[in-house]
Amino acid sequence: MKTRIFLLAVIVGVLATGSAYAAKGEGGGDPRRNRFERLDEDGNGRVDRQEFAKGGAVMFGRMDADGDGVVTLAELEDKQRRERLTRRFERMDANDDGQVTEAEFTAAGDKLFEHLDENADGALSMGELERRRQGGGKPGGAGN
Repeated sequence: MKTRIFLLAVIVGVLATGSAYAAKGEGGGDPRRNRFERLDEDGNGRVDRQEFAKGGAVMFGRMDADGDGVVTLAELEDKQRRERLTRRFERMDANDDGQVTEAEFTAAGDKLFEHLDENADGALSMGELERRRQGGGKPGGAGN
């Protein structure tokens, strides 16, 4: 379950920092809404499981600097966030082999999506993501 907790932290971090999903234009306005709109590819005001997973796959690809299908701590170059990411990485590395496979990353994303989807409707609203940033989410769900 360490895997899923890590992805929760990573994706929420992506939403908070806007470091991924450069496919759509930046535009002005609220940066959190812009990031949400990048995830919401069909523009229906909700991020469904498929859109969420695609965002996770983009993030995994960015983290996997050498493209070998696993993420190692050596690939996490941002030294300012390294300590925080190291803790999250270690929680995600379910078998403690020093690397996170795409399967581990995806499994963590599934758990994160379920945690964020407060009303269990199969999609994330901007409100659900906002509440997570503010410490909300389903009671008893995965934490940081």
